[in-house]
Amino acid sequence: MGRHTYFGQLAAHDVMNGIDHANIDPELTVENWESKAIVRDGNYVWVRKGTYKDEQGKEITGYYVRVYASTPTLHLEKDFPEIETALAYGNALAENEGEYPEEWGSPSFITMYPGLGTGPLTIKIPNKKRE
Repeated sequence: MGRHTYFGQLAAHDVMNGIDHANIDPELTVENWESKAIVRDGNYVWVRKGTYKDEQGKEITGYYVRVYASTPTLHLEKDFPEIETALAYGNALAENEGEYPEEWGSPSFITMYPGLGTGPLTIKIPNKKRE
């Protein structure tokens, strides 16, 4: 049986809201992880807090390190039961920050059904960062 993890509202530094260099700090800490991301080896790294219920109905909290880059990075993404472990992992992904990713705003998506016998077509429209 699958599980549903609840992440709450999307944070400003989540990549779904785009990338803004103002939301990047040199290191993730217990004080800043809910509002800041970091860059490690050119990869944009942030932590999300999620909750789910186990088989007995007990609520479990997890911390999810997420990575965005122009190349596949799923192998870098990991889940942890404690925030300190998640932060240590995220900060240790690389010794240097590397080049910051390009800034961009939240993308828009258009989904349409082009005709009979074809599936849906979704187009991503990138948006520039708002000044």
